[in-house]
Amino acid sequence: MVISQIIILNLALGIAPGESLIERELPSLFFPKRNVLPQSESTVTLGAIVWKQENIWSFWVNQQRVSPQAPHPLFKVVKVTPQHVEILWHASGETCVLKPGVSTPIPTLTVNQEGS
Repeated sequence: MVISQIIILNLALGIAPGESLIERELPSLFFPKRNVLPQSESTVTLGAIVWKQENIWSFWVNQQRVSPQAPHPLFKVVKVTPQHVEILWHASGETCVLKPGVSTPIPTLTVNQEGS
């Protein structure tokens, strides 16, 4: 019901489907600043997911919007569904599934330093 109201509002305001005002405002509507827990620099937390179809989606990681037109510097998006986001970490090459409200550690490369 909420998604249909968002679509109707977008159409009434004449906002293009790919860049809607509602999508930009969702994090502040669902996750107001006063209720946001401090983010660790070593984790990512998935906030809201706005999914319309396979290539029309947006989601928020640590309050930063990610979309096909606005990729995230730490990972490549493999798949977005209404329930979760599958990503590929650039640093490690590992895949990971992000779920809303769950903090996920950011993998780092470890260098094996052997004495010569």
